[in-house]
Formats: sequence, C-alpha cells, structure tokens
Amino acid sequence: MTAGSPVAGAGRAHGGHDALRETIAVLSDPDLVAAHAAGRRALAADDYLDGEELATAMREAGRPPASA
Repeated sequence: MTAGSPVAGAGRAHGGHDALRETIAVLSDPDLVAAHAAGRRALAADDYLDGEELATAMREAGRPPASA
C-alpha cells in the first residue's frame, strides 16, 4: 500500500457509527422494544396479514392503500 491509498472499508466507519447510535436509541425506547416483542409474538403465532390481505382490509375500512 502506498501513501494516500484508500483503505478498504474506511468509508463505512461513519455509517457503522450511525447504525450503532440508532440501535442504542431503539433499545433505549421501552415502548418500541415492547412493540417489537409483540410483533415477534404475533409472527410466531401466525397472527399477521400479508400484503394482499392488508390491502383488502384497508379498502374494506374505507382507507384504500397508496398506489405503488
């Protein structure tokens, strides 16, 4: 390697720091952690809607989904 040569992965250091800060923020929010745990329990119990089921439920509730 010569002086001034880029170091592999050096540009990602800042992004990794941001990701770590976001992870800490999420784990510091008890409501968000509880909602995540509830969502994992719902998935484990097969209690969820797929995309089509959600779109149908939204239309039936008078709230059509946004167009993709």
